[in-house]
Amino acid sequence: MMVIWLLRYWLFDERGGKRPLSTSRASRASAASSIFSWCYSDALKFAES
Repeated sequence: MMVIWLLRYWLFDERGGKRPLSTSRASRASAASSIFSWCYSDALKFAES
């Protein structure tokens, strides 16, 4: 659920319109990969604790 919210936050502004910097497929993929890498690192930290 949180990942979906983060993706929506990165790809769309609060009015539901596309962010200017996220209109290209490459930048959307970059934002998505960043979010998934953050979630992965958080999962590793949680597993280690």
